[in-house]
Amino acid sequence: MAKDDVKNLIMTKARELIKENGGFTIKELTDATHVNIAAVNYHFGSKENLTKTIIAELVSDLKRVLIYYIEKLEQGTPLDVFMSDLVNVIYDYTVTNAGLMKYLFLTLDSQQLSATELVSAFFSENEFTALVYSHLARLIGSNNPKEIMARYMIFFATGLTPMLVGLMQGKKGISATFSDEEFKRIYIAQMLKLFN
Repeated sequence: MAKDDVKNLIMTKARELIKENGGFTIKELTDATHVNIAAVNYHFGSKENLTKTIIAELVSDLKRVLIYYIEKLEQGTPLDVFMSDLVNVIYDYTVTNAGLMKYLFLTLDSQQLSATELVSAFFSENEFTALVYSHLARLIGSNNPKEIMARYMIFFATGLTPMLVGLMQGKKGISATFSDEEFKRIYIAQMLKLFN
């Protein structure tokens, strides 16, 4: 098997084990992939590095989805449709990847890695944040970097809520509010008020 095939197999099986079992050990991973621990260490160095790679891939997928919708907004999609699409896609993405995301963002041994990756992806100076800031500046009609950053943080927090609700579904006291169309419309209307 080619090196890239082995690496992809390890990544795929690690994600599957996380989804199915809520985590994995190196032994479970080597048993599932039929590769030895040396192959895992060769490609990733450690379980922590493998987890970091999975987190980076998850964040990268999410960024691609967000960029797609931001570009649609730039092409003339009305803001209310954009917000509705964004809430739907984030909620659906979270529900679809719930096992993986719960492990990565709610399990103690990966929380630090997840937090670091999220801050790096969504709050450091990079191509993604530059794109979002430029669109947001046009949307709010301001070039004040502090105002743009404040609006971005509000937007990020309100956009992250569907993800958090999706992750917490099934826990006592948490209802599946984003599957309720009336609630979703009200939520989006309130989000839009933050931008006016």
